[in-house]
Amino acid sequence: MNNSDFPKGIIANQGESLTFGNFKTKYKIKVDDFEHKGDLYSLRAHDVVTRLEKNGELLLEATPGAYLVDFTLDGIDGCSFEVFAKENVQITLSLSPEVLYNIVIDGGEAIHAAASRSGKVSFGVELAEGASKKIIVRRSDD
Repeated sequence: MNNSDFPKGIIANQGESLTFGNFKTKYKIKVDDFEHKGDLYSLRAHDVVTRLEKNGELLLEATPGAYLVDFTLDGIDGCSFEVFAKENVQITLSLSPEVLYNIVIDGGEAIHAAASRSGKVSFGVELAEGASKKIIVRRSDD
């Protein structure tokens, strides 16, 4: 992947999912008030961090920066996306407070993570440059 492969902001894919971020640029990408399905999204992205806000609240943060493809929210029950980065990445999501979530990375065994009182769920993803992993985060039925 080179810099021309990345969007210059946020892209809505067939009106359903979002694609955003760029882990190869040192220059900040900034997008405000991107409307998608009745919500407003803001993006800050570069090689150090990728931060997506929905209606003024943090939705996702990846450090260091990442490129996320087909990011789909499933209401308050979770999300799914594919993540690319140049190295291991730490992802923080804002979901429902004090709920247990199952996180599946590339079809592996589910990792259980409890959201904090503020709804934050954090987890790491091991990546090598150019590689990607599919992430599925769902509310646990336990």
